[in-house]
Amino acid sequence: MTRMSDDEIRAAVLDQIRAWEQGDAEGLANGYTLDGEIVVAGKLIKGREALRATVTRFSGRHHDVKVTLHRMIFGENCAAVEYRWEDTKNETGERYQADDAVWVDF
Repeated sequence: MTRMSDDEIRAAVLDQIRAWEQGDAEGLANGYTLDGEIVVAGKLIKGREALRATVTRFSGRHHDVKVTLHRMIFGENCAAVEYRWEDTKNETGERYQADDAVWVDF
């Protein structure tokens, strides 16, 4: 496997952030390998089709998604990402905010 530069990793993470903010299911799914996966709220979502469906479903229920990147720490083909997630639930208008961190492998 070729080592990704920190700049390439940062660009890939920023692409994913934009996809979530824009509700771009195709853009998000294309950032993963065919068997790529995420874990959200303890649920494993694996494969591009499942990722597309997750973003589509989420975007239908929430709007005004904003992800604020706080910091990234890089390793070999991986990064720890600390961020703030915000969205508004369509049904109630309730604004949700959470500070979180994820580990990303490439």
